[in-house]
Amino acid sequence: MADYVPVYSRRERRFRNLGKILFIAMAILVVCLIMSIKVSVIDNDFQFEWVELENDQGEPLSGLLLTPNDAPETGASAVIITHDLGGHKEQNNRLSFELAREGFVVLALDLRDHGRSRGYTTFNDYYEGEAYDIIAAYYFLAQDISKVDPERIAVVGDGFGGAACLMANNILLERNITLAAVVAWAPPIDMTPLYNDNWDEIEPFIDRRIGDVVWTQMEERNNRSIVAHMDAPNWDPNKVYIIYGGQDKKIPDSQFGPMVEKAELFQMADLGHDLSEDQRVLEFTIDYLYRRLEVTPRVDYAFNYEEVESVNRLVHASSFAVMVFAFMMVYEVLVMKKTSRSYIPQFSKQIKPIFMGVATIIDIVAYVAIASIVGRLYSVLTDNPFMDILPAARFYYTLMWASALLIGFGMLVWYIWSFWMPRDDELTVETCGNLRGILSGMIALIIIIINFFLGQVLLFGPNYPKGYEFLIVALISFGFFMGHELWMRKLLHMKIKGLLSRLFLRHRLPYHLTFFGIMYGLYALLILVMMWNVGREHFDVDFQTVYFLMVTVIGLGSTIIYHRSNSLMASVTY
Repeated sequence: MADYVPVYSRRERRFRNLGKILFIAMAILVVCLIMSIKVSVIDNDFQFEWVELENDQGEPLSGLLLTPNDAPETGASAVIITHDLGGHKEQNNRLSFELAREGFVVLALDLRDHGRSRGYTTFNDYYEGEAYDIIAAYYFLAQDISKVDPERIAVVGDGFGGAACLMANNILLERNITLAAVVAWAPPIDMTPLYNDNWDEIEPFIDRRIGDVVWTQMEERNNRSIVAHMDAPNWDPNKVYIIYGGQDKKIPDSQFGPMVEKAELFQMADLGHDLSEDQRVLEFTIDYLYRRLEVTPRVDYAFNYEEVESVNRLVHASSFAVMVFAFMMVYEVLVMKKTSRSYIPQFSKQIKPIFMGVATIIDIVAYVAIASIVGRLYSVLTDNPFMDILPAARFYYTLMWASALLIGFGMLVWYIWSFWMPRDDELTVETCGNLRGILSGMIALIIIIINFFLGQVLLFGPNYPKGYEFLIVALISFGFFMGHELWMRKLLHMKIKGLLSRLFLRHRLPYHLTFFGIMYGLYALLILVMMWNVGREHFDVDFQTVYFLMVTVIGLGSTIIYHRSNSLMASVTY
């Protein structure tokens, strides 16, 4: 009797092969994770720990604590590192890693309303602002970390964070507490001349965070100007070091005139505002900390963060591969079943092209209007108790409103058009395209969840919370992409298709190429409009990378591979 040989259908074979590829991609991801931990932590001879502390308002702040393996049990020197406005602690990993290698205990801090920290920004209000986050970090190191000598704690701040460090220094001096050293990179010193002369350069950064500061009022600007708050009688200019760029258009060198007798100044004539990535700035900073904390250099400069970043790019690439093949398996299970199929109505040829074109323009204008309105009504949209739950609360709450309005108005407009415009049922074609909105939401969930777990074990991780609140972020992002897909699939797809079918023969290559180009362009353009208007510069590169990945994978790859059509280009257009 012949051996039984199982016979698999084409769909079953495809599913099994996808499973094998997904398993291989996951194995590669695990290997890359191990490599990343090796080059970022083990090879650098320090330990890391995610920590949480509270500021004077009771708001939780997120920090990354790096401790050298050979740090003494007592008397260790420590450095607190803060970021610029709209930034996060991971942006200073290059300096953090090198200081830890050199023997310093390092606490990289997310200021309130930044990164993984909660709360609301004050834009550096001297009396209740971000300076108190740095003071909370000082007390955390001095009281809770037994290895650290309270008299050997320094602070380093970039831009907005540098101004907060200078303010924290003055407040601590008033409490008879002396920091060992203060280093500030291009800090804003006096807000009034900046408001009068440089506001166009600064306002986009201000817009990344929402606050009720009335910048036209002199008192509000003075409260945020370090030049008005250096009155501690024991202020020591030898313990304050300011580095600034000669080509800085945001914080011009005229800002530092009042600091001549209050700090040691150093101008980098060829640099602009972004100093944190320049190796010379990092070396000058570390040399100054050596002098002030009387530390003997432990090793030569290594700055191996380029190697760390290279391995982390492999992590990202392998994680994207896992997401893509996981998405394909979900697509195979849910979409390729006959019960999951749906229909895209084809408008009747009796509709005049001019009417179809006007309807298309109305849809696009309505989409952009919703994005613009939501992006500019922060003060109305963000006054809600739910804000206290969300990480990066102001941004995600605004994104949540955008999702609700996109889906709500999108469904309303779609039903209006469907009721008003006659359809040709004979030309209606069977397609899986309508479910792509759900699938885009699924891949958004997968991306966020995978990146969340990467953030738990890697030092470069994206700014997601280190708790289960990340599910809220995932659900909001799901709604955002669902709303966008609804707009594209229900409102624009069939109108563009109806217009082009009048200009080209239905199944000829020029029609498919033109249709694909227009839909792909609109797909990319409209979501970038949403990013700009809702998040503006608040959207960081991680989200843009996620978006372009989705456009490529969902809009191109999945349809070519899975759509059942005799024409490859026809499958792309769907």
